[in-house]
Amino acid sequence: MASVKGYLQQRGIAARETSVGLFVNDPDRIQVQLFTENSWNVLGRTAAPEPIPIASQPIFEPKGLDHVLVRVSDPEKSALFYEKLFGPVTQRGNDRIWFQVGSSRIGLIHTAAGGRTGVDHFCISSGAFEYSDTTKKLELAGAAIQPPEVAGAPEFHDPDGILVQVMAQRAPALK
Repeated sequence: MASVKGYLQQRGIAARETSVGLFVNDPDRIQVQLFTENSWNVLGRTAAPEPIPIASQPIFEPKGLDHVLVRVSDPEKSALFYEKLFGPVTQRGNDRIWFQVGSSRIGLIHTAAGGRTGVDHFCISSGAFEYSDTTKKLELAGAAIQPPEVAGAPEFHDPDGILVQVMAQRAPALK
């Protein structure tokens, strides 16, 4: 943790150290938490998520976090900041700037003038599913279905209004 904090300081990024990792603010003051892989283990057994018995099958078979899309006021300025954290931009297109973060991605998109900065949505990768059956199950569960940006990838607002996208798991990129 100390070496990462020193690395960030050398690049002009102030980091606040806590028992759950380092916290840094991007140019829009969006807080980013940096912590070790499998961080629950570092916190001890009492901090691990508890198994919760589920009476029925879940709607999706979650495989991991596909991506998080963040709305920022100046994507190029934010890209310079995120490059210091995660390395070079891995993809540009569709008005988005992408960074590979382990098996997940973080994307930056410009917020509309006067719009809110912060997380636009997050996307879960899932096992295979059938779109229309899945959207029916989501509606029965109380999700507010949205028109999908990507065909076959359901989008919905959770009870707190957070936009969630689900995509069938992608094949690993060839190296």
